[in-house]
Amino acid sequence: MPKYTQKDLWDLYKTLPEELKRAIFSAENAETLQKIYERHEIKDEIAEKISELITFVFLGLLSPKEFRDALIQEVKINIETARMLEKEIYRYIFFPVKPSLEQLYGEGATPSFGMPFAEKPKEKPKEDIYREPIE
Repeated sequence: MPKYTQKDLWDLYKTLPEELKRAIFSAENAETLQKIYERHEIKDEIAEKISELITFVFLGLLSPKEFRDALIQEVKINIETARMLEKEIYRYIFFPVKPSLEQLYGEGATPSFGMPFAEKPKEKPKEDIYREPIE
């Protein structure tokens, strides 16, 4: 990831939708992340790097689609742990602000593990073979 100055980050912050601004400084998100880090035994210095990546997603600097790859490459987390962290972070941190992230990224808001924000796949309606056509 490129290095950004504080001024660059604040300039980006000012352009965000209110929902994302609140999410960046949310005490609830901080508590949730702390629980996730404890559950996966993530050390403080690694937790800081992960939190920075989450902030980059909120600021529009890191696509949610690239989040897991960034965990693996930037934070040096093994693939299985990155996959588990990604799912929990999407569910508890990114999903509540889904509309704002989709507005920011469009199709890039689709997580790398599959369905957009853990939504169920849409099934095609099955044709009813017992109904006769109406004339």
